[in-house]
Parts: sequence; structure tokens; C-alpha cells
Amino acid sequence: MKYADEIVDVAAANDVAVDSVIKLSNALANSGGKAENAGKFLSSFTSFVDKAASGSDEAQKAFAKAGVSLKDLATLNTEQLFAKTAQNIGQIADPLTRNALAM
Repeated sequence: MKYADEIVDVAAANDVAVDSVIKLSNALANSGGKAENAGKFLSSFTSFVDKAASGSDEAQKAFAKAGVSLKDLATLNTEQLFAKTAQNIGQIADPLTRNALAM
């Protein structure tokens, strides 16, 4: 029950669906990470979105490299931005570039 409450809290705090938190947790676990880090990961992503939306040149450039435009930042919700960012980064063939952007 504690795990379920944590997932609901993470989803609410980051304005994403519970299903998205579960999928991210599973993806982290399946790739050698820790499922319980999903909350930290989403919080970090949300904070970076806020920085970009507030005018951070560094954050905006990072999103541009990941194929996310300023218009996307203004119009897409957190879940949509996360999905677009993850999809675009996943399509980068060079693993060094892909990993650098993912950080």
C-alpha cells in the first residue's frame, strides 16, 4: 500500500498520470536502474521544464537539442513533454550524444 501511495504522490506532484509513473518505474528497473528513482527523475525533469519556460538559455538549448521547441514548452503538458523528449532522445543513433542529452 505504501508503494501505491508513493506512486500517486509522484504523479500528483509532477502532473502526470499514475500509469506514466508506473511505466517509468518499470523502464528504470528493466534497464538496471532503481524503480524508486522515478519520482526523482520526474521531479528533475519538471524542474528543468520550469527553468526552460522561465527563460533559461541553457535549458532551452538542451530541449532544442532533444527536438523540443519553445512552442512545445508553452503548449504541451509535462507528460507530453516527457514523452516527446524521451522519444526524440531515443532516436539518436550515437550513444554518446544520446546519453549526454539524457543527463
